[in-house]
Amino acid sequence: MSGTILIYGATGYTGKLIAKVAAAQGAHPILAGRDLEKIQAIAKPLELATRTFHLRDSRRIDAAIKDVSAVLCVAGPFSATSKPMAGACLRNRVHYLDITGEIEVFEALAARDAEAKAQGVTLLPGLSFDGEDGTNSRVISRNAGPRNRRTLGLADGRYQDYPEVCIKRGIEEGWIHAFF
Repeated sequence: MSGTILIYGATGYTGKLIAKVAAAQGAHPILAGRDLEKIQAIAKPLELATRTFHLRDSRRIDAAIKDVSAVLCVAGPFSATSKPMAGACLRNRVHYLDITGEIEVFEALAARDAEAKAQGVTLLPGLSFDGEDGTNSRVISRNAGPRNRRTLGLADGRYQDYPEVCIKRGIEEGWIHAFF
């Protein structure tokens, strides 16, 4: 992926893992979260830039992401974090990605498909899932059939079934290496 990526939620377990892999592969994402001290403790040894803001402050979110190409949100629960972050991404024409396994988030972001297309933005939830055994991806697969087809709209107008996206992205650590 080209352009600058902001990783929000970099102080959590998954955020730290992603930051380390990204830095090891020569990427220079901006690490972000609510606590400057915690973010700096992770970013400094990796020589990465930091930003701090809370998702309750839309003006600060906008200011923090206006110059990035994509936001990777790894702060949960995504039922609380995806709406303000995805909204800011749409306002600022920044691609939104997250690692949720929450069906409600998939559905909420799919409902914003026309808005995303109009802005030229991709809203891509579910790059990875919580369960080491892929439990959440199986739940999505079980719900995706001819009578209940769940698709993911991409900015270029194509659609992919959720299970196909899940399989292509991988579970846990594997997708991180492919992403950076």
